[in-house]
Amino acid sequence: MIIGKASITTVQQPIKELAARSTELLINRVLNRAVEKTNKVFDCKVITRESTSANTKNHEQ
Repeated sequence: MIIGKASITTVQQPIKELAARSTELLINRVLNRAVEKTNKVFDCKVITRESTSANTKNHEQ
């Protein structure tokens, strides 16, 4: 039974940047290189769609 069909609100993330940073950290860890503990904040974007009540037709934030 299909009740409704609404596109879901999602978060767009910088996949290539995340993968590159993760790979760099992993390689350094495997090679026993010193890795300074840091926090990295990546930009993301909320893509508002029909599943969000605040949505307006075809609106992206």
